[in-house]
Order: sequence, then C-alpha cells, then structure tokens
Amino acid sequence: MPKFYYRARDAQGNLVEGTKEAVSEDQLVKGLSGSGLFVLDIEEKREVSLPKVPLPALPLNFLQKIKARDIIVFTRQLATMLHAGVAFIDALSVIGEQTENRRLKAVIKEVTQAVKEGALFSKAISKYPHIFNQLYLSMVEVGEASGALEEVLNRIVSIMERDEDTRAKIKSALTYPVIIVIIALGVVGFLTTFVFPKFIAIFQQTGINLPLPTRLLFLFSSLVKKLWFVWLGAIFIALYLLKRYRKTEIGRYTTDKFMLSLPLIGNLTRKIILARFTRTLATLYSSGVPILKSLEIVERGIPNLVLIKILQKIRDDVREGKSLAKPMSQHKEFPPMMVQMIAVGEETGSIADMLNEVSRSYETEVEYALKNLTTAIEPLLIVFMGVIVGFTALSLFLPMFDMMKMVK
Repeated sequence: MPKFYYRARDAQGNLVEGTKEAVSEDQLVKGLSGSGLFVLDIEEKREVSLPKVPLPALPLNFLQKIKARDIIVFTRQLATMLHAGVAFIDALSVIGEQTENRRLKAVIKEVTQAVKEGALFSKAISKYPHIFNQLYLSMVEVGEASGALEEVLNRIVSIMERDEDTRAKIKSALTYPVIIVIIALGVVGFLTTFVFPKFIAIFQQTGINLPLPTRLLFLFSSLVKKLWFVWLGAIFIALYLLKRYRKTEIGRYTTDKFMLSLPLIGNLTRKIILARFTRTLATLYSSGVPILKSLEIVERGIPNLVLIKILQKIRDDVREGKSLAKPMSQHKEFPPMMVQMIAVGEETGSIADMLNEVSRSYETEVEYALKNLTTAIEPLLIVFMGVIVGFTALSLFLPMFDMMKMVK
C-alpha cells in the first residue's frame, strides 16, 4: 500500500503534517476530511534505495567531529520551523545551509536529497546510526506514523539536553580533582628528576648514612630517571590490555560490576543510569512505542553491561505477560521506591507520569551526589598533597640535620 505525505489545517487553523498509508489520494482525502482536517497538499512517498555508506565521501577538511550539541541544535531548529508552518523539505534545506559544522552540513544535505526523492525522514537518517542513535530513529518513526513529528522532535531535544546537562555537571565536579592530581604528579616528577639527584650527590660526598625516607625517594628518583621509558611503555601496555579486555563480554561485565561496587562513584553511576532509564522509557512509552520495543531501545543506551543483562531478563519476563514492576523488584539494582511507583503507575494507567516522577527524583539525587562527591574528594586531595609534600620535605631535611651535626 503506498504512503502519502500530507499537509492540512485543523478546525483551529493549525498546520498538521504527517504520513499515512492509503489505497489512493482520494481515499486519504476522504479520511482526513472525516477527521475534521482541511487538506492542503498530498504527495506520494516512493521508497528509494539509499547508499549504504555511513557517511558521504568528504574531503579532509570535512573531518569535523559531530557533537551531541550539534544534533540538539539541528533537532530544535527543525521542530521550530515545522511549528512555524515551513514545509519539511524546505526546513531541512535551510538548516543544512545554516549549519556551521561542515560534516553535519554534508549529512543534512544527503538526508534532504533522499527525502526529496521520496524517502521518509526516518529511513534517510537510519543510514547514519553513529549520528542519529536508535532512540532518535525510533522516536522519529513514531512521530511520522502519528503525524506528531514536531512534538516528538521537541521530546528528543529534552532528552538530549538533560543528558548533556548531566555530563557537564560530572565534568565540572571532576575538573578540580584532576587538575590538582596532575599538578601534584608534575611537581613530584620535576623534583625527583632534576632537583633531588643534586642533593643526593651532596649527601653522598659528606659520607653520612641516608635515612630510610631519603633512600626510598632516591630509589624512586633513580627508577624514574633511568627507566622512564619502561614505566611509560608499561602504562601504555596496561591501558591497551585493559581496552582489549573491555571488548570481551566477560571483561566488560567484570569492570562494569567493579565500577558499581566502588564507594561514592558506584552509587553515583547507578543513579545516573536509572535517571536516564526512567526518563527515556517514559518518553518512548508516552510517544506510543510498545513497552517491549521501548525496553529494547533503552537497553542500547545504557553503558553498563550489568544493568543491560538485568533489563534483558526483565524484558523476557514482560514478554511472558508479567508486569514491569514485578520482575524489577527481584533485582537489588532497582530501589524499592522506584519499583513501588512503577507498580502504582501500572495499576492506575499512568506509568509514563510515574516514570517521569522517578526520573526527576533521581536527577535531583544525582545533583546532590555530585556535590557530595566534590565535598568528599577535597579533603582527600588535601591529605594526598600533604603526604607527598611531607614525605618529600622529610626526605630532604633529615640528611640536612645530620650534616649540620657533623659540621658542629
């Protein structure tokens, strides 16, 4: 059955766009008119075969990374132009010309050309899964089928902005500790490589017995100065092996489980994932995506394999006819409060609203957890710096005191 793209006005004069299947244009016009719509334009959509390459052939100066913020801006602009009544193809063309990211500009032009040739927007962007993920694609498909693409695009923007906001808060919380650690390691490396060896030479000329802290620091300085390439190579090899181990299923599962077991970090990671899980599931469910399909899409957006395995078991139970809350209650990763609210939502038929409430609750907890993490890290950094400075000072001053005794 052919598909038709239509534009119409409702009783209030609002523009309505969408795609529907019909035997003919006349039948579609009758159906839309019966729904209280005044049809403006109808165009048959022909399926076209798109190139299977993930990106068009681009010159080297086009190799610019497409960030999540670029996709957010593109999606918001598209939703705004559709709300203003601009035709879909015209909106894509204008956005493609105004996009600053040259790589994304080329992709938008390819998508625009495919839509002009009769492809659905969802089919056109499906050729770029590394830019438009499964969640984005599924929601666009729902928007096209329901004729509410503008509303769905705004929901996508809301999800992506919250994700970006969470990432920004995490980066902000970790910036200070990372800078302090780098400075501390840099200072220690400079002292042990260039400064401390000169003092050691003076101490050895006097013939005094070096105290234990000084000998340990001298040994560390010698190892760093003479075998720096060995240590550097060992670090790179360890990182490479860890990366290879993470690519195996057992390796990823083991490291993800270890991350969840870490104090402070594990709890924060769990809350971030649960907030994303409930927010995305609520958006998909309220957009009309079936619960099984929603769970499958949500799984692909979760970075922790431990929780992915749990969600797969829950999805299997739901497929067998069980409610969502019951299998969730069997896993400790889902707090009782969250399970209770979902159960109430299932009983009252307001599961999407309950999922949104849970999501907001966990997003608030994430903010507090990030503040607590920063508060807990600061005294640890002070102790860390104090130990390093104290040990270095002790290593230098103890032999100096012995030298002063010998002079006296």
